[in-house]
Amino acid sequence: MFRFADTYDYLMMFFGTLGALGLGAATPVFILFWGQFTNVFGESVDQIVTLAGNILLKFVYLGIGALFAGWVMITCWLITGARQATVCRKKYFSTLLKQEIGWFDCINQS
Repeated sequence: MFRFADTYDYLMMFFGTLGALGLGAATPVFILFWGQFTNVFGESVDQIVTLAGNILLKFVYLGIGALFAGWVMITCWLITGARQATVCRKKYFSTLLKQEIGWFDCINQS
């Protein structure tokens, strides 16, 4: 599958996979933060605003981290996919050009 990949492509796939792991980890972390947020409502009234504000700030940081991880994932995998497809197409075209002329005559015969 990764026959046409070089070192740069493997590096991009590595960082793309790290981004995917980070994006995938965002959902369980969100659930943990949500649990902390709902536990705040068991505190006294004057502490709810302060504690909820701190946890909501964690939600913002998590959203920024998930956005960055998703961007890294998509960017890296799209770049490496396009590079590998280009190499594959070039090799296919060069193989076609090496065929004898008679080979092309036999393709369209039923």
